[in-house]
Amino acid sequence: MSMLELESVSRKFGGLTAVDNVSTKIEAGSIVGLIGPNGAGKTTLVNLITGVIPLSSGKVRFNSARIDRIKPYHAAHLGIARTFQIVQPFRDMNVVDNVAAAVLFSRPGYSPGSARKAALPILERVGLSSLADKAASALTLAMRKRLELAKAIAIRPKIVFLDEVNAGLNSAEIEQASLLIQELSREGITIVLIEHLMKVVMSICSRVIVLQQGRLVADGSPDAVAKDPAVVEAYLGKRYLQGRRPG
Repeated sequence: MSMLELESVSRKFGGLTAVDNVSTKIEAGSIVGLIGPNGAGKTTLVNLITGVIPLSSGKVRFNSARIDRIKPYHAAHLGIARTFQIVQPFRDMNVVDNVAAAVLFSRPGYSPGSARKAALPILERVGLSSLADKAASALTLAMRKRLELAKAIAIRPKIVFLDEVNAGLNSAEIEQASLLIQELSREGITIVLIEHLMKVVMSICSRVIVLQQGRLVADGSPDAVAKDPAVVEAYLGKRYLQGRRPG
């Protein structure tokens, strides 16, 4: 069943077409990679879906309902969560209150005290429970990435867009993040992973969508996409393809 459907989605900024007539579907419960070179339109596409910026043309449907005119807060209430490439926690608040704020925003009937209690098991999941009372401004990049994910989980999402969640992390931290993403998927949360690390994409995604200059140039299984001449030419490069061949 398709959870999210894009139909001829486009966005122009003056004379620049950032997203150009993109049509695709995201199945419920899947982990989908969204890849492409810098400036390909990946984050802009997520911004269109989540209501951060309006479409120039096209349609977006979530669980069959049109959402291409919604605001970001409405998207969050529907269960559409996202992280940001440049993490921006509430720096003057501690870790638990950052997550509690997301709980208060998305769950009716919570008080500040009950929101903090609800935030604690989420911090446990992402490995931040020992830092609950620490100021968000004092966290390392890896910890801020975990906090960003915790805030997304806190709205009890149906789908999460993870924008460069592994950028700047070491190998062990990337492995931990990948395991958590797979765990969320097993719980029924649909994941769209904007990612430059092809090792991550190939290991955890069931499907990959490729953008180039705002256009969708490939959409299929990781193996099929990695062998697609247009993708190799535009993004992966011949060295990547040669590196995957046995021998």
